[in-house]
Amino acid sequence: MCTSTLHHATLSDIKQGINEICRILKPNRYFVFNFLSTLDPSYGIGTKIEENTFVGSRIGEENIPHHYTDENELEALLNKFSFANINKSIYSFYDSKNNEYTSKVFDILAVK
Repeated sequence: MCTSTLHHATLSDIKQGINEICRILKPNRYFVFNFLSTLDPSYGIGTKIEENTFVGSRIGEENIPHHYTDENELEALLNKFSFANINKSIYSFYDSKNNEYTSKVFDILAVK
């Protein structure tokens, strides 16, 4: 299970990570994770380091890369899995000053 972590890399590192997870996962086992959507409000903010990847796009994570994706890219990333269920989700959270932040993600269940 990976929650709000896998997208903190370049696309090549993400591909490598997903392929390694698939490699070590036993047959008929689950990989559950989420991934930032290109529809997220923070998309495009910060310094672009590659297509759909920015550094400085989120408060408190200014020096961390964020890769944003769409369903087509996710399906390609998960092509070694026998099944993948991709759901769109919107999460809202508040900071200590009651400022609301919204995160648009994909919640994914992949089966080897």
